[in-house]
Amino acid sequence: ECPHSGEQQAAVGTAEPQNVLKMGISKHSEAAHEMMYQQFLRVYKNQCTRKEAAEYLCTRIDGYKMTTFLRYMDSFLHMMDGTKFASVVPSDLAVFLLSRIAQEHGIAALSRALSAEKQHIQYYYDVSGSSQSRLCHCLAALAASNGISMTFAPATH
Repeated sequence: ECPHSGEQQAAVGTAEPQNVLKMGISKHSEAAHEMMYQQFLRVYKNQCTRKEAAEYLCTRIDGYKMTTFLRYMDSFLHMMDGTKFASVVPSDLAVFLLSRIAQEHGIAALSRALSAEKQHIQYYYDVSGSSQSRLCHCLAALAASNGISMTFAPATH
């Protein structure tokens, strides 16, 4: 039910851009998620600009506008910094990004990223009334599988 929330993941798809069809790849595929992660990480490491990364993704992944990539990218950057973000990221992409953060940057980075998600869930609940229960369930499973004790259900005021 929760993609990528297992303790250890097999090697994630690492298709090089030149192997991707020019018409683009499905936005819901693991290859698309991996490509987004790699571009978001390049921005985080100051290897390219937000605009360059989003333009690159637009030429390779079907079904998204540039502004959507920018919103998802900003959310990822907040995850890396452990700070609250406002944009909603699809649950499957959020869990994928968090799993990759754990794999490449360790448990402390995952804990920061999960803290950002927790702040986002509370923010989203405060403005919309939605508890994002599926996302909370998936985040709790990911946290537990990595030995992190954290709850995600928003506080109802």
